[in-house]
Amino acid sequence: MLNKAMLIGRITKNIELKRSLQNLSVVNFTLACDSKKKDEADYINCVAWRNSAEFLVDHCGKGDLIYAEGAIKTRSYENKSGQKVYATEVQCNEVKLLAKKKGENQPTLEETNDDNYDPDYDFEEEGRKIF
Repeated sequence: MLNKAMLIGRITKNIELKRSLQNLSVVNFTLACDSKKKDEADYINCVAWRNSAEFLVDHCGKGDLIYAEGAIKTRSYENKSGQKVYATEVQCNEVKLLAKKKGENQPTLEETNDDNYDPDYDFEEEGRKIF
């Protein structure tokens, strides 16, 4: 079976680095990807770990165009009201900066590949899962 997502899109807001209980770097971010319909976008939730997370924080920001590759994962958690919430996201194991936001200096192609992330590890922060 195959579970692989390859996305090109713009980061919707500045990325904030978080740490798991095991002190691993992790970031959650959203990519705006062009839709087939004119003037519409699909907003895809993504998560990156370790080197990929640190690369995104150090080199990428709101409006930057990136390539992200990974697997689609679904998870669930209980919110503060005790309701079960489901989330679907791409767990990225490779990211590449393609272009900075318009008006900024254009970089050379930079990339990271993080083959040692663990998408099945159960991290908890303040009683809720963070990925």
